[in-house]
Amino acid sequence: MASLRYLPEYMPKVNFKLGCDTECLAQIGQAAEEKELVGGSKYKEMFKLKALHTLALFALVYVGVEVTIGGKSRSMHCRAVYDDTVRP
Repeated sequence: MASLRYLPEYMPKVNFKLGCDTECLAQIGQAAEEKELVGGSKYKEMFKLKALHTLALFALVYVGVEVTIGGKSRSMHCRAVYDDTVRP
């Protein structure tokens, strides 16, 4: 069963016959595009994308809610255990 965890890593390599992106595009008849950065570094280009900010906000809210709910359930569980041991 432990070997199944490596399956997602090796399947693309097997499917695309260990080729890189340019080789795979050449096989289907498309030319590989070389994108030139216009406004500086690649990070500036990434931070201009609205999708990046949306995903970051989603992750922040999701983790915040998950931690809040987890903390409350843990404190309620501890309180219930404490009440059972203190009060007969």
